[in-house]
Amino acid sequence: MHNPRKPYRRCLILVFALSIGVGSVGNAQAYDTYTADDLVQRTLVRHPLIAASQHTIDQFEARLIEARSARIPRIKLKSVFAAIPGQKGNALNGNTDFSPEAWGPFSSTELSAALPLYTFGKIAQYKKLAASGVDIAESQHVLAKAEARQQVLKAIATLYAAQEALEVVEDGKKYLDRARKKLEELEEEDSDDYDPTDLLRLRLVEVDTQENLSNVRELERSAKSAIRALAGLEADDPVQLAPKGNWSAVPTDLTEKTCIEKALSDRPEMRALKSGLEARKAAVDLAETQFWPDLLLGGYVRYNVAPGADNQASPFAYDPYNIFTGGLGIILNWNLDIPSKMSSLRVARASHGRLEAQGRAYTGALMEEVKMAFARHRMMQEQKRLAKRGKKAARGWLTAKFNLYDAGLASYDDLTKALTAYFTRELKLLWANYRADLAYIALEQAVGSQFSTQ
Repeated sequence: MHNPRKPYRRCLILVFALSIGVGSVGNAQAYDTYTADDLVQRTLVRHPLIAASQHTIDQFEARLIEARSARIPRIKLKSVFAAIPGQKGNALNGNTDFSPEAWGPFSSTELSAALPLYTFGKIAQYKKLAASGVDIAESQHVLAKAEARQQVLKAIATLYAAQEALEVVEDGKKYLDRARKKLEELEEEDSDDYDPTDLLRLRLVEVDTQENLSNVRELERSAKSAIRALAGLEADDPVQLAPKGNWSAVPTDLTEKTCIEKALSDRPEMRALKSGLEARKAAVDLAETQFWPDLLLGGYVRYNVAPGADNQASPFAYDPYNIFTGGLGIILNWNLDIPSKMSSLRVARASHGRLEAQGRAYTGALMEEVKMAFARHRMMQEQKRLAKRGKKAARGWLTAKFNLYDAGLASYDDLTKALTAYFTRELKLLWANYRADLAYIALEQAVGSQFSTQ
């Protein structure tokens, strides 16, 4: 006679395995009719780090405007208004009258301007420095967007995995209920095949499964809260995802070589490195120009008036109180502190050389990162295909065993084996999909290009 006790123990092992599997798939998040692109776009608009990087761009653009305006004449206006005692007489015979009625107003106004004529390349290098600063800030802005996008996509991938895990467990709970029903029937019949420990083990698995379900739902709630913060959703938004598209598939014509080429040209870090090298080279050139003078065209107009001071008739007499004068000429500005300039030049060259060496090291590391990301993506896609085939085969096996069992041509032990194989393959496919999604996100970041999420 067939002993049903052993098959039900296999069923308990199956459900226990499901409960353990669900405990591992816990990094989840959920959305309310939002596609992946919807949430990515909302995050890119509202993420505070992206906004901060935009303000950094504004700062460097302000410096670039300042550098570009270096050839505009610098105009300065200075005015002084005061009360002074009376000034009587002339340069040979004069005095100061402090009597109250001798006091009077005094005003002095001076307008000066300076226009750079030739700076031996200083202004040009200042512009290059400022422009490179803008490029670096823009690269950092792109990098902030890429990191925010990666955070959201990882959260979405985890959510999809958790939702699928919940479906698998709910499906497994149906077989738990069938196992309990059968054990209770054996208990009521006082069958010799009934083992009280089977029901105790079943209860333990039910408790473990319920605990893992609670953990998954708690992680789901936490994930919703995180996505609300990232995407700027309302606090009461239910945050449920739209059906998932095939957004873990990269373009079919993408090879390892093209990935490396795209990474070297598109990665924001590489763009920032290139701009940084340009900035360091401009700093070296600027340090070299410091050995040369600046030639400027300068002029001024000064007008002083003091009614309480006697006007001096002689043009050779110094009269600071009543005067209208001015001048225009070429100005030579030359700092001859050679030791300080030599030190600044050596520092600039060393900084440029250090960044070049760091750039070579980073470029090599980046190429290896892309190779590993590409290989992992290919491997995860292959595992995903194998998991689909395995699930399909297990489903066919399970269907066949159910038909044979209903016809009385298969034992419950055979059916339990088919159930175990099917749910094991279900979990493997779940994990394969999840890891393929993560591999896709990692490759997207490694290449520095955004693939489709539809």
